[in-house]
Parts: sequence; C-alpha cells; structure tokens
Amino acid sequence: MSTSSSIPPNTLTLRRHTTRLPTFLYPLSFCPSIPSPLRHPLKFLHHPLTLYTLGIISAILAGACLPASGIVYGWWTNGVTGIGNPEDKLERSRQAGWIMTVVGVAAFFLSWMFLWCCESRGPVYACPNLDLRLRHISLPSSSSLI
Repeated sequence: MSTSSSIPPNTLTLRRHTTRLPTFLYPLSFCPSIPSPLRHPLKFLHHPLTLYTLGIISAILAGACLPASGIVYGWWTNGVTGIGNPEDKLERSRQAGWIMTVVGVAAFFLSWMFLWCCESRGPVYACPNLDLRLRHISLPSSSSLI
C-alpha cells in the first residue's frame, strides 16, 4: 500500500522563501506582518518581533545592573573607609543599601521580563509560533529529499 496516495498533493509542493533581511535575521522573516498597535494592541504586544525586541532590551538593561552594583560598592567603600564622622559613614551605608536594593529589584524584574518574552514555552509563545512557521516551510523541503 502506497503512503504517497494518502498525502494531499499540495503538501508536497515546495515554495522558495526569499527575504531582504540579512542572514542573521533570516528566521525573523517567517514572522507574520506586524499588526497596528492602535487597532490591535494585544496582537501587537504578542507579535514575535515585539517580544524579541522587548526581551533583548531588557536583557541588556539587566546586564547593566552588575556593573552598577560594582560602582555602588566602590562608592560605599570609599565613603566608609576614610577618616570621618561615624554618622556620615552610617548615612553612606544607608544610601548604598537602598541603591543596591533598587538595582537588585531592577535586575530581577528585567531578567524575568527577558525570560518571559523569549522563553520557548511561555504565556506568549513567541518562540514556538515562529518555530512552527519555520517547520511548516522547511519540513516539506527536507522530506522531499529523502
């Protein structure tokens, strides 16, 4: 019994996918068109390009929190090691503690946002939707070579 007779003929046709994007952005060429943020704000927020952009920006900002904590630590160390009034040292320690708390909360939130935007199985499914589009186009071409 032949299996090719059970497969509809239109699934075996190959279509060439062309794009003007650079090679490293080629997977993003499989994204659907971006909906209007004014007409469909939720669709715009759940679009893969929007999610990847937010994810990359939040990852860069989360990475900037590590040098910021080093700068605050240096500022605190310079303020408490010198000869001076103990109240000034205590005030510098309080300020450094609050600044480090804000930096830590920002690092946590931005890291979470990066993972939420770019994870493979999350509430917004940016990666799986794009993967599904890639598989839909590349699978027929690879199966026809077998």
